[in-house]
Amino acid sequence: MAEKGTPESEEETTQRLVTELDACLRDHGDWLAALQGALVCRQPPGPEHLAEDSHLRCRFGQWYLRNQGSWLVDQPAFRAFGKTHEEMHVAARGLARLSVGQAAIPRQTYDAFIDRVAAFNAQGRRFERAFSIAHSNLDPLTGLQNRKAMMTEIFRERERSLRNRTPFSVAIADLDRFKLLNDAYGHRAGDQVLAGAAQVFLAHLRPFDGIFRYGGEEFLFSLPHADRERAVTILNRLRNELAQTPTELADGTLLWTTASFGVAAMEAEATVEELVDRADKALYAAKARGRNRVATWPLDGD
Repeated sequence: MAEKGTPESEEETTQRLVTELDACLRDHGDWLAALQGALVCRQPPGPEHLAEDSHLRCRFGQWYLRNQGSWLVDQPAFRAFGKTHEEMHVAARGLARLSVGQAAIPRQTYDAFIDRVAAFNAQGRRFERAFSIAHSNLDPLTGLQNRKAMMTEIFRERERSLRNRTPFSVAIADLDRFKLLNDAYGHRAGDQVLAGAAQVFLAHLRPFDGIFRYGGEEFLFSLPHADRERAVTILNRLRNELAQTPTELADGTLLWTTASFGVAAMEAEATVEELVDRADKALYAAKARGRNRVATWPLDGD
């Protein structure tokens, strides 16, 4: 820890953020338990659930505001995390108000709230893991781990898959016609599209999946416990969500984009490098077949 009056090093800032974020996530576990207890026992919810600014009263809200200028926090990915946190509190406030009025809470409303809680926790743990990695392993635009960390992660998952005899797949996504978008709207708009795509992917992956900025407009996915068929299902979900989620520019312009995906399921004899190369070949096949689709290795017909 830096002495008082001495600027923190990046390593010290990282350690502090990890410690504080972990405490914030645990605090939200207590917050959730208190809300569920009030709902089940028909007790009045507290201001931490009912207040309009409840997302700013909690430990995470205060921490988020306090660290806005930090080099890890001040990035598009983390701002999206802050939005997820606020949406969770808005949903909690709706449930709390229903309970105050003694109204029955529709199951669909409660399930939607729990989905937001799960999204917040999953994103928080992702950031916690990312913060624990050296700063040089983070892509500042998307908040994802970069190519430097990618091979280590894939090797670890490959070894775990072989040891436990569980399936494992690797996939690569490439944003379709991204150069044309950059040429038409400028690199700043392109950066917004890249950051937005990363957030769509993060929001719809499973909590234990890995995602990396592979380079340029490409992303690589590590998909444990996913054979070829399961991986295709996951990737098609990502593909559809991206196609339905435009990026809004400052002037209100909506930019729509799609992505092509290539996926390869692990085979015992394949090295990490061969696995990535097979996913890359499948990606090229997806683009050759018209883009905005998922292709698999071994390559086959449509």
